[in-house]
Amino acid sequence: MSWTIHHVNLPTPNLSASLHFYEKVLGLGMRNQAPDFGSDYHGPPTLGWIVSEQGPQIHLSVPNPNFAQTHNFHVNPTLKGHVAITVDDLELVYDNLRENGIYCTPVQPFAIRGHMQMYTTDPCGNTLEFNQRA
Repeated sequence: MSWTIHHVNLPTPNLSASLHFYEKVLGLGMRNQAPDFGSDYHGPPTLGWIVSEQGPQIHLSVPNPNFAQTHNFHVNPTLKGHVAITVDDLELVYDNLRENGIYCTPVQPFAIRGHMQMYTTDPCGNTLEFNQRA
């Protein structure tokens, strides 16, 4: 199975200061975009994307302690950040995790338009996102 890093999500309590740092100080390209959480999400923008022309991205998110409960998730990808990995067979990853007794969210479209996604944690509690283009 092939895989690549899609993005690294870094938590930030001050989104505007972090966006300024990555865009203006470091000179990375930036696209400030609220995630597509569906019609039930009516909160303020909580995510900024630092986008490279090719390859992995940096996503900045404001930690939300209620995110998992609000979105019926077992994990909270906003608190400590996470690594997102793009795979070519998301169902295989899901099945492997479940066969090994590891909890993961259902495979579903979530925050990246045009992708199916799921979240889990590694043995040390680090949140992992897996996605595949739908």
